[in-house]
Amino acid sequence: MTSVLITGTSSGIGLASAVAMSARGWTVFASMRDLGRRGSLDAAVAGSPGTVHVVQLDVTDDASIRAAVDEVLECAGGRLDAVVHNAGIPAPGFFAAAGVGALRATIETNLLGAASLTEAVLPAMREAGRGRIVAISSVAAFVASPGLAAYTASKWALEGWCESLAIELAPLGIDVVLVEPGAFETPIWKRHVAEPSDDLYRSWTEAARRRSRGSQKRGDPAVVGERVARVVAAPRPHFRNPVGLDAWLLWGANRLVPYPVRARVVRQVTGGPGVKPRVEPGAKR
Repeated sequence: MTSVLITGTSSGIGLASAVAMSARGWTVFASMRDLGRRGSLDAAVAGSPGTVHVVQLDVTDDASIRAAVDEVLECAGGRLDAVVHNAGIPAPGFFAAAGVGALRATIETNLLGAASLTEAVLPAMREAGRGRIVAISSVAAFVASPGLAAYTASKWALEGWCESLAIELAPLGIDVVLVEPGAFETPIWKRHVAEPSDDLYRSWTEAARRRSRGSQKRGDPAVVGERVARVVAAPRPHFRNPVGLDAWLLWGANRLVPYPVRARVVRQVTGGPGVKPRVEPGAKR
C-alpha cells in the first residue's frame, strides 16, 4: 500500500490529490497549516477505501515540519513512499506595489517550504532506497505574466531546484517529478491583490481583471489531482508533466517563440500599455 504526504490539502489541487489517492486505497497524510479548514477534505474523502490522516503542517515553520514528519513516519511504520509539495501562495500584484516583502514571502513558502520538507523526509527515503518527490509547479514556469512577478519567480526557482535535485537523488533510487498545471479553479487566485498606487499599474490591473472575468472558465482541479496520483503510481514517470491544453501550448511557445514576441502578446492579452519609445544615449529629450 502506498503512503503519501501531501501539503496544502484544505482546498484546490491538494484536496483533489488527496481524494484521488485515497480513492485508490492508499494511505494519505493530508497536511494543512490550519486544521480548522479540514471540513471540505473530510467531506470529500468520506467513505473512501483509503486511509486519510489529517496532519497539521506549516511549511514555513521548521518545528512544524519536524513534528509533522515525525508523526507521519511513526504512523507509517517509518516508510513514506512519496511527498507532494502543493502548499503555495500567489502574492498577486505588480512588484512596484507589492514590493520585495511579497517576493520574500512567496519564495519562503513556494520554494524553501518544499526544500525544508524534502530535507526532513530524505533520511527515511534514503534508508528505504526508494521514494518519489512531486512538486506542483505552474504554467507560470513557462511564461511570465505582469502582476505575478513573485509567483513566477518562485515557480521558476522551484523548477530549477527540482531539476538539479532529480539528478542528485537518482543514484539513491529517489525520483523527483514536476506537475505543471495550466488554469484551474482554485481558491489561491481569490486572495487579496496588492493595489498599485500609480495610474499606469492601477489601470493595467483593472484591465487584466476585466479580461480575466471575460475569459474561459478555469478547469476542474480534480483533473490535476488525478494526474498527480498517476505520477505517484507510475513506474517511470516523466520529469515534466504539463496539465491542460493551455499548459501544453505555453510550454511549446516558451521554446519556440522569441521573448519579445511573447512579451508583446502578454501585454496585449492583459490589457497593458505599449512600450515607451527608447531615447538613445546622448539624444535630446
